[in-house]
Amino acid sequence: MLDGFIRLRSMSMALDRLAHVLQGHRYDHTTEKHLQDGLATVLAGAGIVAEREHHLGPGDIVDFFLPNLGIGIEVKVGGTCAAATRQIHRYAQHAGIEALLLVSTKWAVVRGMPPTIAGKPFGSIVLLESML
Repeated sequence: MLDGFIRLRSMSMALDRLAHVLQGHRYDHTTEKHLQDGLATVLAGAGIVAEREHHLGPGDIVDFFLPNLGIGIEVKVGGTCAAATRQIHRYAQHAGIEALLLVSTKWAVVRGMPPTIAGKPFGSIVLLESML
């Protein structure tokens, strides 16, 4: 039980650090692809290994997967909170995912999201102030 708590806390701290790295930059958010390109540049510049369009399983492709940490990053320029929650919940079911971060350009997409999904740490950030 204690090991699970320590792992949860450690992954939550990793999500916080990752969010901090991503929030400190300007991005082109005209399309999801442009935003993903910017995020990929920032991750690489920070020395974070990230795989783009990582296949988790049939029909489930997370935008970024950080294999050294087991963190999936999903990027949303549009959509709804309900749709994002369903997608994140599906991704959390995969064994290789230890934690998830949702990066959005809209508060409405991340508002009310829980700190864990399917027992895995979850974080979200909105890139408003850091946009072009």
